[in-house]
Amino acid sequence: MPQQTERVDHLRGALAYGSAGIPVFPLAPRTKVPLIPASIGGHGLHDATTDLDVIRAWWTRTPNANVGLRTGLVFDVVDLDSEDAVDALEEARGGREPLRGPLVATGKGFHYYVQLAGIGNRAGILPGVDYRGRGGYVVGPPSEHPDGHRYRWVNPLRDELARVPQWLIQLLVPERGPERPRAVPEGSRAYGLGVVPIASAALPDKGRESQPPAQCGFVQYGPISSRRRYRRDGGRFCTY
Repeated sequence: MPQQTERVDHLRGALAYGSAGIPVFPLAPRTKVPLIPASIGGHGLHDATTDLDVIRAWWTRTPNANVGLRTGLVFDVVDLDSEDAVDALEEARGGREPLRGPLVATGKGFHYYVQLAGIGNRAGILPGVDYRGRGGYVVGPPSEHPDGHRYRWVNPLRDELARVPQWLIQLLVPERGPERPRAVPEGSRAYGLGVVPIASAALPDKGRESQPPAQCGFVQYGPISSRRRYRRDGGRFCTY
């Protein structure tokens, strides 16, 4: 039976993203499918906007619409769809630089939010691991997964975005070869988001769920090691 979830203000979350300069668009409730079909003028991720009046109108009409976040403009996302995907990524990492920074717990996996890499979408770079860049989008908190779980911030989006590690870049674009690190000006969108009040605005009860209970192990920064397994406990992740 799907997990029952609390009433959450999706409009509040969508407005918080838009106010932070992150383009959003509505998805059909409990799905990843754009809410506005092409037959009535919808353009999918190309409808994404930061116009607060448009955002307010969308979610006023459909209050439980999921929140779509366009990638490749402010951030990219590494999409891990299961614990097996976490293991695959950890094995590929081989002790090198981990993924760090903003992290979302999805229905069954995780989304890592990273700096722009100038790369388009890549599916299946490893088993269960996709990359969402230019021309892509992800479902953002506080959206509801089809199984009833909420998308939730583990590490909030107000944290600084990290560069995509070089070993992952080479998986995404093998022809690039090794690169020397490039300086990114502080304050640019590629550097980070600064203090963005998304963590509290996109979660019920002002971010209460981002604080783990004392008996639970908690990963503040990645990677989520293959040596740990996670189960959900009241919407949180605990080790066992």
